Amino acid sequence: MKKLYTLALFLISLSVLSQVPTTMNYQGVARYANGNPIIGTIGVKVTIHQTSPGGTPVLTEQYSPITNQFGIFEIKIGTN
Repeated sequence: MKKLYTLALFLISLSVLSQVPTTMNYQGVARYANGNPIIGTIGVKVTIHQTSPGGTPVLTEQYSPITNQFGIFEIKIGTN
C-alpha cells in the first residue's frame, strides 16, 4: 500500500512541474512568384485571431528573419 501512495505522489508531482510553453516555433519558405527562393532579410507579420479568421486579433507580431540559400526561415511566435 505504501508503494501505491508513493507512486500516486510521484505522478501528481510530475503534473505540477509541467508548464505550458510560451512560444511556438514556425518554419517557412519565402519564394518569389516564379518559384525562386528569396535570399536575405524578409518581413513577416503574424496575427492570431480569436474564434475565426475575421475575429478579434489576440496576437500581432512582426519579424525580420534572414533566409538561407533555399529561402527557409524560422521564427518563434510569442517572443515579440
